[in-house]
Amino acid sequence: MDEINLNKAKAFNIKLLAYLFLYTTFSGAVRKWVLTDSLSGNIILFGQIVLPIVLVSFSKSKSLSSSNFTVSIFFVLILILMAFNPLSHTIWHGLIGILLHVGVFLPLIFYLNDRDAFPLEKLTSIFLIIAVIEGILGVIQFMAPADSIINRYARDMEVVALLSAVNKVRISGTFAYLAGQTSLFAFFGFVFWGMKLLKVNTLKVVLLLTICLVITPMTGSRGLAAMLIILVSCSILSTTTDFRNSVAFLLVFGLIFMFYQYNRVSLVDEAYTGLYARVQGHSADGENIARSVGPLEEIVKFKGQYPFLGTGLGGTYQGSISLFGESIYNRDYGYYEEEAERIVLEGGFLLFFVRLFMWFYLMRLTTIPFVFSLMLIYLNVFNSNTVFNSVSAFYTFLGIMYLDRCFYLRKLNSP
Repeated sequence: MDEINLNKAKAFNIKLLAYLFLYTTFSGAVRKWVLTDSLSGNIILFGQIVLPIVLVSFSKSKSLSSSNFTVSIFFVLILILMAFNPLSHTIWHGLIGILLHVGVFLPLIFYLNDRDAFPLEKLTSIFLIIAVIEGILGVIQFMAPADSIINRYARDMEVVALLSAVNKVRISGTFAYLAGQTSLFAFFGFVFWGMKLLKVNTLKVVLLLTICLVITPMTGSRGLAAMLIILVSCSILSTTTDFRNSVAFLLVFGLIFMFYQYNRVSLVDEAYTGLYARVQGHSADGENIARSVGPLEEIVKFKGQYPFLGTGLGGTYQGSISLFGESIYNRDYGYYEEEAERIVLEGGFLLFFVRLFMWFYLMRLTTIPFVFSLMLIYLNVFNSNTVFNSVSAFYTFLGIMYLDRCFYLRKLNSP
């Protein structure tokens, strides 16, 4: 691709990514505050599911290399075969399953095939603006009563989650449900890491981290808190040589922390009290450990009757079940929740290991250091929702793309 066409591709792709990011971030607000009927909600949700296909279809970049093309075709063909599993409840379950399972991988393949055509660093200001908006809205939601319209979910019958220790709502921001907000702020952990790598203005970096530290306990999400601790720690480890920026960051953040210690904000104290109570309560009942290592145990001790090929793609997805019914094989299996277990239930260990191969193949193509790549693979395989939550899937591939781009630029600019 010549320089003129490359510049045109960059301009188009960055606009496309910005639009898709804004759609993902604000479509939930439309579902719960504007178009509240089921039909509109389903249409908006389907739009979210096909966003990865939209990105791959309309983005401008070089043709896939022979290896990337071969891997893509291999993965899609496997999914098509699994969509016609004779145990599948309907073919519609399988077709929806294909869309869900390609959601993370295809955008990453197209990006990594030609990362020069996707200057994601230009979206940093938009990400920061959205963080500020979500931060303000989150504080307002946390202050408001649970039955306030600002705290409604996409469906009125849904009970709003509470931090019971302080009787405050667990905020959902502009999203239809709580999981969207936690996915966005996990994504902001990647943005923070990338901003540190690119030595972005210290005040902006501190602002993003401060918003994350205020909003995270208001969601009441232990998983989000753990994810941000991991990502922030990794960002510090990978920028230890940036002495001047590190000192500036510590000074500014230290001043903010000292100001907070002498001028404590009761709202933030309440949020941390509520989150701490959840962590303590679930430590006592063993749920914290179960959430950490349980997904791996569920794979090792899988109890399903069809461990090799599973019971059909899309069979555990709530949207497919509500529209087309539930498979008797999945009903007989009993309760399932964690994503890794559901992947094996739908496509057997064949699908699980094919997806594992895809993660290793793609992370090998990134510029993210090997140790960090291994960590991200484990988190995405066992502790994230990158298949059955289309919002989380979008923020996952966008976060990895942004982080890779920042490592790539840092490497280009290093002496």
